[in-house]
Amino acid sequence: MTLVPHSQMTIKAKIVLLGILAIASLSYILGIRILTDGREHAAKLEFVTRLETAEQLSGLVHELQKERGISAGYLVIRSPANTSLLYAQRTTTDRAIERVEDSARSGLEYLHQLAEVRQKVSGNRMEPAASFGYYTQTITEILDQIDTLARDSKTTILTQDLGAYVHLLYAKEYLGQIRASINESLSLGTIDRERVAVVIRLLDLHQFNSKIAKREASPQIGGAIGAVLEQPQVRQTFAIIDTVLSGSGPVPPADQWFTIATYSIDQFLAVEIESMRLLRQRAADDIAASERNLLFDAGVTLAAALALIFFAASAVMSLLRALNVLVTHIEHTVSTQDFANRIQVHNQDEMGQLSHNFNDLMSIAEHLIKEKDYFASTDLLTGAYNRYRFGELFEIELQRVQRYGGGLALIMFDIDHFKYVNDRFGHATGDLVLKDVANLVRKVIRANDVLVRWGGEEFMILVPHTGEQAAELAEKLCVAVESHHFHNLPTITASFGVSSYTPGDTLESLYARTDEALYRAKNQGRNRVRAVFADSIGEQSNTN
Repeated sequence: MTLVPHSQMTIKAKIVLLGILAIASLSYILGIRILTDGREHAAKLEFVTRLETAEQLSGLVHELQKERGISAGYLVIRSPANTSLLYAQRTTTDRAIERVEDSARSGLEYLHQLAEVRQKVSGNRMEPAASFGYYTQTITEILDQIDTLARDSKTTILTQDLGAYVHLLYAKEYLGQIRASINESLSLGTIDRERVAVVIRLLDLHQFNSKIAKREASPQIGGAIGAVLEQPQVRQTFAIIDTVLSGSGPVPPADQWFTIATYSIDQFLAVEIESMRLLRQRAADDIAASERNLLFDAGVTLAAALALIFFAASAVMSLLRALNVLVTHIEHTVSTQDFANRIQVHNQDEMGQLSHNFNDLMSIAEHLIKEKDYFASTDLLTGAYNRYRFGELFEIELQRVQRYGGGLALIMFDIDHFKYVNDRFGHATGDLVLKDVANLVRKVIRANDVLVRWGGEEFMILVPHTGEQAAELAEKLCVAVESHHFHNLPTITASFGVSSYTPGDTLESLYARTDEALYRAKNQGRNRVRAVFADSIGEQSNTN
């Protein structure tokens, strides 16, 4: 920025310039506050939408759980009572499906097969185990979508209660699987060792998720979960389960067991509904508070701007005496971007006070710049995360996979012959290619996958909840890059390396395998995917 020489700028013009600088700086600071409040408010509104979707999906899960158990019993004994019960439940399930938003329903692949599975069940052309497996996969897919809604929320409000809600859904699902599994066994009149092992595993999962839900939920919901577990009929449900597992006593008929277990599941459903009601209420309260804050900050910003203009006009004479000192320091700050620059204050008159104010303003600007630099986590060219942010996200995912499982993979890729692009067409074109590649990759990967610019033309993708299947994603990306048209350039390709998490892995070990896979891809001709996975004893093998 070039300032007008002193001889060409009047004192009044310099005072106006200083006033504009002060107003702009204050407006910038308060504007950031308003922008932050606005974003928080929008995130809370989005959170409410996610709650509505989660509530619709959890209602569908409950009806599918019932249909799963009834279908299993129907395939074993096709009595008129079972037939009537099955078709009535299908009608109820269909109504629950209709209540789910189209956008949420369209992503449920297993749910699209429901009509075909129902036909097979009705025609007795499906084994009970296959029917049970289909319904379980469908329910798991829906629960995973609810979990994703909770984790991908852009606001941190109520995250612990929402996480507890998800654990409660899983606890109810595992109890539903126990109900269906025992119902089938009682209908067949036999309980084999394999079935006992399955029930033991499901019972452990139910108890684990119940414990987490009770621990992380609000005191009101945690108390409700504890009260459900202490109910006599619920305790009877688990007593029957213990009898089935131990084989030490009589068990009720299948229909009686189904009724008893359904009551217990319905009690968990009641807690689930109450939990959602409280989440909605607390979210509504937070939204109302954020709206009040937004209005307050807007009023403060307007009042501060008006007050600043008024006092700036009334203080013209005082500013004139400080003008020479201030102009010198302003010119230095503007020309050098040195926001650590301060005026030496020698007295406490108007000039000294003005100098104090200028120093305070520079302190605020310096603080904001340092804060912005400190929290910077994005590569400005491509919009991808940088290495600093990748390290934080990897640690989060590493703790998740170590605690809950679910898989974790890394994909590393770089653009083939990128130096040729820079040398032949210029670095500006190379930058456009990097941005295009990043945008292209974001369109292909999932919302919870993390794209990182590792350096130069090299990128990294953190792929949660995925193991060796990440190689399929890398193949899609490889094809997408090769098929894309880059600014009238020759065909651009990329080489990909893939590896997945193995117990005991660190960032360094997983990175080393992924880097080795990328080296093989480049060494074998580029424009291809190579994967290196560690087996159970630590040896490495190639997977193309």
